[in-house]
Amino acid sequence: MKVIKLVSARFENFKKLNRQVEFGERKTWIYARNRTGKSSVADGIFWVLFGKSSTGKSEGKEFRPRPYDMQGIDVDHVDVVVELTLLIDGVEVLLQKTQRQNWIRKRGTTSEVHEGDKNIYSWNNVEISETEFKRRIADIVSEKNFQLITSPTYFFTLDKKEKLNLILSLIANVTEEQILVEVGGFDELLTFIRNGKTLDEVRATAKRSIADMTTERDQISAFINERSKDIVDVDVSDMELQRNVINEKIAEIDRKIENSTAVVSDYDEKSKNIIDLKIKQAELVRVSNEGLVKQKRKIQKQIDKADDDFRTAMQKQKMAELEIERLNRIVESNKMLRSELSKRVEVEEAKVFPEYVELEPMAADALVCPTCGQDLPEELKQKKIESFEADKKQHWEKYEAEKVAFEESRNKALERICEEGQACVEKINKTNEELKEAEKTLESAKAGKISANADKTKAMEELAALPEEVDLSENQEYESMCLEIRTKEEALRNMNTGADYRSQLRDEKAEWEEQLAEVNQKFALVDKSDEAKDRVAELEKQFKDKVQLIADQERVLMMCEEFQTAKDNYLTEEVNKHFKNVRFQLFRQQKNGGVDRVCDVYTKNGSPYGENTTSGAEKLIMGLEVINVLSEIIGVTAPVIIDNAEKVSAGNMPLLDTQMIMLSVSNDEDFKIEVDSE
Repeated sequence: MKVIKLVSARFENFKKLNRQVEFGERKTWIYARNRTGKSSVADGIFWVLFGKSSTGKSEGKEFRPRPYDMQGIDVDHVDVVVELTLLIDGVEVLLQKTQRQNWIRKRGTTSEVHEGDKNIYSWNNVEISETEFKRRIADIVSEKNFQLITSPTYFFTLDKKEKLNLILSLIANVTEEQILVEVGGFDELLTFIRNGKTLDEVRATAKRSIADMTTERDQISAFINERSKDIVDVDVSDMELQRNVINEKIAEIDRKIENSTAVVSDYDEKSKNIIDLKIKQAELVRVSNEGLVKQKRKIQKQIDKADDDFRTAMQKQKMAELEIERLNRIVESNKMLRSELSKRVEVEEAKVFPEYVELEPMAADALVCPTCGQDLPEELKQKKIESFEADKKQHWEKYEAEKVAFEESRNKALERICEEGQACVEKINKTNEELKEAEKTLESAKAGKISANADKTKAMEELAALPEEVDLSENQEYESMCLEIRTKEEALRNMNTGADYRSQLRDEKAEWEEQLAEVNQKFALVDKSDEAKDRVAELEKQFKDKVQLIADQERVLMMCEEFQTAKDNYLTEEVNKHFKNVRFQLFRQQKNGGVDRVCDVYTKNGSPYGENTTSGAEKLIMGLEVINVLSEIIGVTAPVIIDNAEKVSAGNMPLLDTQMIMLSVSNDEDFKIEVDSE
């Protein structure tokens, strides 16, 4: 346990304090009226150690170490000094912090200006940097831990998470296995824990298993419903008898169709002869029209070529028009650029370097001492005059150099502009030549369009003049063939083909085959139904198994929740064993059944810690008890500073195993200090 004690504190111009305070080994009482600087003692200690007030305020509007007058104006030109003598594990350490104002007098003025403050740190009378000072303090104790073990109110200002982490560190070594053994009644959970799982892992595994198996159970239920639709109740013997009757009917129709085939064969032979004659007729027409087709094909090629030539000419015309448009833009942009360059030449030629301006003559009081008002010594005067003459010479040389640089820059700019202008002219001339070539190409393309259009018109007129087909009315072979076809078609129409009878038989057969298909489909459904019954029985067993597994995991989950409640109560009781006047509630049951981690503080009588529920004396007593416990957790004791100690009546102030500094309101106009070293 590291022990920090405060031996003495010396205050010089710190707020209202200008005194030295000696502290007792155990207790120190400082009595005085309000607004006499009692709380400033605590502020001074924190200011040296951490650069803030005892309430954590940084220097500014709410914390001002420097003294100020009745109007609230700082007292300037004095150092603010606080010196602390500490015992750290029995070793004396002298710390001092000095705040010094930085005043400067700017050149040419007689008044001083305040430009910030400088903090000076010393350790055992050796001045060190602020960084080194803070590092050494941090090695002893952090600012937050110092607040926790010296301020009775600081712990209660922390957020819920910080308070909870500090309090739970009291029982950091308590394990879930230890709680399970001591509470009893959770043998199954104890087995899980001893097998290397945590309560959270057991709970998470159960939840995940329930979710997975619920999904599987619902899937099995859906499969049962789906396969149950395939189960049917049908008499198979009736279906078998019906199928045999239908097959006999179909066989009888097939025999009737077979007997009508002789008539059909004769009819088909005569039909084939007519088809052969028509093929010969078509070939005769084709041969007769072959020359006409060749002539039409030749003319069509001429039309297609004219179309290609027209499209090519159109494309050339479009490309030429785009090229002319592009070249015109180039000419126009270069003309605009040439105009801009002309303006830039005028601007550059109009530029004139400013006339030389002499330096201001030496001031009348330049050779007079600003402090005493007497003339400077001759040697110093001569140096000032020589310095002024050197400045004049340097000023003239700088002017000449800048003027030469200006002229060179302007000449170079004019040269660049002229070069750009010449390039513009050359670009315009070159582009104009290209324009002439593009215009020639455009005219050539237009002429090509006219020529191609004329060729196409001529070829289409020739094609329109040709007949659709050759006239065969004078061809004896063709006419004879036409007569033979007409005669045989007439004879065929008068034959009885039996087609209507066979069509009737085929329709009747189709009806019986449709009925047979329906019967066969019913047989397939019977087979599928038997398979579905077996599958449904298997799925129903799987469904029952899943329901039981889910129930087992839900029982484990419920056991986890019951143990969580027992664990929360156990931990709360273990924490509260460390306190006499303070009670902590670490867990709160929520309406939805969950548990919220909290760190609510109550008095031993059950009143919640707060502005309207706890008296000032109760808050102070509770805060001191918390400090006593936190010192054990942090491993450091330090002087506990108790402001408004008068709130606790005599005899009720808790005795801490550390140094206590009590600031109490009294009627004393100046500090009255009492110490108790026992």
